[in-house]
Amino acid sequence: MTHTTRLWRRVRHGFTLIELLVVIAIIAVLIGLLVPAVQKVREAANRMSCTNNIKQIVLGAINHESTKGYFPALADGAPAGQINASYAFGVLANVLPYIEQAQLQNLIDYTKPATLSGWKGDINPVHDTACSTVVKTFLCPSDGQNPLFANQSRTATPATFTSAGTNYVFNMGSGTASAAQVNYDAQFATDGVFWYGAKVTYKDVLDGSSNTLMTSECLLGPGGAAPASSATPPDVSGRHYVALNTGTFASNSALPGGWLKGGALVTSRPAECDTGTRAWGVMRGSTWFWGGRDWNSVFNTGLLPNDPATDCGAHGRGWFAARSRHSGGVNAGLCDGSVRFITNTVDPIAWRGMATRMGGETASIN
Repeated sequence: MTHTTRLWRRVRHGFTLIELLVVIAIIAVLIGLLVPAVQKVREAANRMSCTNNIKQIVLGAINHESTKGYFPALADGAPAGQINASYAFGVLANVLPYIEQAQLQNLIDYTKPATLSGWKGDINPVHDTACSTVVKTFLCPSDGQNPLFANQSRTATPATFTSAGTNYVFNMGSGTASAAQVNYDAQFATDGVFWYGAKVTYKDVLDGSSNTLMTSECLLGPGGAAPASSATPPDVSGRHYVALNTGTFASNSALPGGWLKGGALVTSRPAECDTGTRAWGVMRGSTWFWGGRDWNSVFNTGLLPNDPATDCGAHGRGWFAARSRHSGGVNAGLCDGSVRFITNTVDPIAWRGMATRMGGETASIN
């Protein structure tokens, strides 16, 4: 009997090289489509969270006005006769009980100086715990920068301290100036809502609470050691500001908040802000606790939101724009409790008008 042996060839199923490349290409395309969509969803959520933060802060300030009869000022809560840089507790330090942070406020002894030597911002060690506490409500999730500014020096024990930063800064006016009234220095009465000992009430907001800015955003500075002076910014992030040479621009006690250059009042942006070798500041938004300097607590509308021009200041005076990582603009809280998104292309006249409490401007961003 003849046996026929059949040999069955095993058939292997799989992708050819071309098919595999096609699959990889399809996956890459899908990822390319998906990632931007996810990023848009994430940014929308971040922007909404930021809006809610500003809403809480603005309502906290309004509740402060209802309770105490005025909006919280820089140096609010300082002992009589001590409305100065040493006692310049920040606006955010005074809204704490109105945003469910009463426990944190209880850590602050307002009878003790906030800083050891005024303008230097060297925090008094008695306030270290409060000053270094990160408050989520004070941070915009779109920024993404580390909110802790560590290893700052002082002449006390311990010799260094850490401050917790904030993305939310307060309206100190239009950033314009004249010989009669200088409006870019938070030490003195500005045409805005916040300065040392301001105690502005709703009766003072003659332009209307729905037309007047209270707060907006800033980008946290990189902190650490300042970079070497240079003719160009260390980067294009908007986190650095120009620290003008103190020998070139001197403070002037005769004109409140005035800058002098060669004996003349500076009424417009100095050329030194934009040209030549410049020193760069790194501490924007570096503390919610202390409001003694322009770079950590306030903004004005001399520059547009996210302006390509660099923030610039000296002696606690200057031009500090509202800035954010939101696409196309910044969030801003108004004195009526509303929050609006202001685009980078807002009309400059209308934007400056929103910063004044009684300027009588007619231009609108609506």
